[in-house]
Amino acid sequence: MLNQLHKRLHDYQFLNKIKATSLQNPSLKQYIKKVSESIFDFTMAESVFFCEYVANRYETIHCVARTESATLDSEKWWSLFQENTNQSFAQLVYSQNQDLFFANISQFDYKFGIAIKASKENPLNSEYIAALNIAISNIQAQIIIFKQNENLLFLSTTDQLSLLNNRHALQQYILKESDKIRRYRQRKSANIQIAIAFIDLDNFKYYNDTFGHSAGDLLIACFASLLKRTCRQIDFLARFGGDEFLVLYCGDHTRDSIREDIKRFRHLLKEKSISMQ
Repeated sequence: MLNQLHKRLHDYQFLNKIKATSLQNPSLKQYIKKVSESIFDFTMAESVFFCEYVANRYETIHCVARTESATLDSEKWWSLFQENTNQSFAQLVYSQNQDLFFANISQFDYKFGIAIKASKENPLNSEYIAALNIAISNIQAQIIIFKQNENLLFLSTTDQLSLLNNRHALQQYILKESDKIRRYRQRKSANIQIAIAFIDLDNFKYYNDTFGHSAGDLLIACFASLLKRTCRQIDFLARFGGDEFLVLYCGDHTRDSIREDIKRFRHLLKEKSISMQ
């Protein structure tokens, strides 16, 4: 009886921890890291893996393991998902081929999976699996919320034609950088420099009116792609509106390096050919 009560209490604490984790972590990455650790501690497993379907392949996005050699490659994930394509609910299923428990927690367009490699000393019995299935159902719901919030943020801050930051994102970025500059000036601990390049496409209205809006859209998209190739990841790129673009050069840029970037961009622009077919 005491052992049973202790097990119930252990399950209750674990499920409460999983539920509380969603309130404590602001990002999906942090959330998955914490729930992986909780599952690992609860099951005393050999390893716990989370995967996501990214860029047309399954990739392990987090792993907690007793040995550094523990891995699950893309082919093994693909095999696990193929075995469980008809799974209606997010619940653990034992895979004899890979000797581990797997749960397909995909929903809508978001594809995720959890794999648990149990240890020989602590095999997963039906009571453990029942508690884990409750936790996995909660984890699935939280992941969907995180991904939908990411989608909403992307839609609200991204220009859908150029896939650059939009004016709203630019305003938020300028406010954040202005606050940073203000704080550094008060401390007098560093000199922050930001350069801004304002770019306007010549005769864009002519191409739009002559060849149609589809051609104009193609020009905007190709120009934005070229701009991203030229600038660094830390630089902030935005479509200001219409045929106007803006680049905020951050970090250790100098006047000479910015001139070189612009010179290189103009050279690439001259070489770029766009087919209107």
